Amino acid sequence: VQQGRLDEAEPYFRESFDIHVELLGPRNRIVGIDHVQLANLDRERGRLSEAVGHYLEGLSIHQETYGPTHRRTLSVARSLGQTLESLDRFVEAERYLDLVVGGQAESGPASSNDVRDLLALARVQNRNGRRQAAEGHLAAAEAWLAANPDEALGEEAQALRAQLN
Repeated sequence: VQQGRLDEAEPYFRESFDIHVELLGPRNRIVGIDHVQLANLDRERGRLSEAVGHYLEGLSIHQETYGPTHRRTLSVARSLGQTLESLDRFVEAERYLDLVVGGQAESGPASSNDVRDLLALARVQNRNGRRQAAEGHLAAAEAWLAANPDEALGEEAQALRAQLN
């Protein structure tokens, strides 16, 4: 997969998934990881709708296994939200991106990844007509960026601010 040979790798991923389901059961944490790997493969190959199904199953298993705020669970929720946004399914995307942002520390964003999550959530909230919610998340991102300049994120925040104004 890392070498970009997705056509060759896919059958092995699917065979591994089938074996794990048979040996470990459909709700095992390894099967959850397999769902996420298959979702990533589907997303990479442009099969976004198929990816959503695997992300949903993987997320459900991760929530059961690790809990709703574990970093692995939030990572799957992030990927699911981004994929739904790519499909213009903004209401659903907001739900999952909100889970990710809700898992951040109450003190606000602690890293550039947290700011990316805030900007993604604000972007889909804006698309959903929830301007006030988008403003709040954008303001939190802008406050972090004022203290921790990042050119690419700053440009993304500025573009979103222009859409909201």
